[in-house]
Amino acid sequence: MSTKRAVLVLRVAVGSGLLGLASVAGCFHSLDREDVKCQLGDQSTCPIGYECRETNRGPRCHNLESSGGVGGTMASGGSGPVDAAASGGRDGAPDVHPADAVVPADAPLRADTGEPDLMSGSGGGPGAGGRTVVRPGTGGAPAAGGNPGRGGALGKGGAIATGGRPGTGGALGYGGATLHGTNPQITGSSAYAKRLWDCCKPSCANWTDAGPSNLPSCGKDGVTRLTTDEPSSCYKAGAAHLCYDLGPWYDPVTNMSYGFAYNHLSRECGACYMLQFTGEAYIGEDNGVAALAGQQMIVQAIGGIDVSREEFDLLIPGAGEMYSGSCGIQWDMDPGEATKSGGLLSACSGDKDCLRAKCSSTFATISDALIAGCAWSADWFNGTNTARLVYQRVNCPEQLVAKSGISAPATTSD
Repeated sequence: MSTKRAVLVLRVAVGSGLLGLASVAGCFHSLDREDVKCQLGDQSTCPIGYECRETNRGPRCHNLESSGGVGGTMASGGSGPVDAAASGGRDGAPDVHPADAVVPADAPLRADTGEPDLMSGSGGGPGAGGRTVVRPGTGGAPAAGGNPGRGGALGKGGAIATGGRPGTGGALGYGGATLHGTNPQITGSSAYAKRLWDCCKPSCANWTDAGPSNLPSCGKDGVTRLTTDEPSSCYKAGAAHLCYDLGPWYDPVTNMSYGFAYNHLSRECGACYMLQFTGEAYIGEDNGVAALAGQQMIVQAIGGIDVSREEFDLLIPGAGEMYSGSCGIQWDMDPGEATKSGGLLSACSGDKDCLRAKCSSTFATISDALIAGCAWSADWFNGTNTARLVYQRVNCPEQLVAKSGISAPATTSD
């Protein structure tokens, strides 16, 4: 250490009134040791109580007693030129006594005395003495994801529900209201819909004035097409039954359901009708029907029964037989709740989850087509029992004609 620099340190110490002669001696002792060159990474090149560190003069032994705390943080108002940036001391005041100061060659000079200004500076650099303590963040609680989307008003034009995976509160209404918007609305005559699946050969599959009907009936397996001459299983122990693929379904492309229905005897076989549901029950209270408001379905009449002209009996697997007993014959089992009045829906007291489960368990060993048609009543039809509607006669769409083989053009008189 040069004599000039030692004198400067001594002058600062005496002028400040902070040191006695013993401290001055200690200052010279500390400065002499800290001026010792060393080799980084080799602690043996420094005396005990000193550590080899890089300085602006190269590697030098550094007194650990003046190195400061653990934080090694940036001094927020430090002395700048003083080599004590790692002091970890009070905000704005590095914890360094002037006696320990090492005056760098580029220290600023005081304007009044021309001596090195050890008490001012630019704020100091990052602490080099203490260890850096980094605590990993906890990351916060997992995102809950929010509530399932509701999709809009009940069938009044709201967006498709997105509350869960497809089929569970979504477009087809699994587990929730059938919210998938509405098509342009129609006006027409008032009527109502009920439900039925009697396993019988449809009356429109019999001979007509024009000859044999193209409407198929099926064998016991519900798939094999039979000729028009085969008698119905509901009369005279015939072998002709209702085909399994005549159950209802929803088409997301047209945002509309399709199916087949029995209607009054005077209705023309093969005539098609657009049904638009009002959201009101025909009989009693019905929790599911409100979600059907504005929804549309096209059905084709394939059988006439002794009912009102304003009644459409929608053919839905598991919806009840009425009185035929044909389903037990076709399925080789006691159909139980599936053929009683009101069918599986009544057995579930209108609960859609129960209905969906019974659709699967009842028809698991019989037909996937029956499961799908039955599940439609829990999903798109929203577990509805009876529903009021308005209807118009329309030209039969290809979706229905491809299954039935028959069609009747729309007229204004029906």
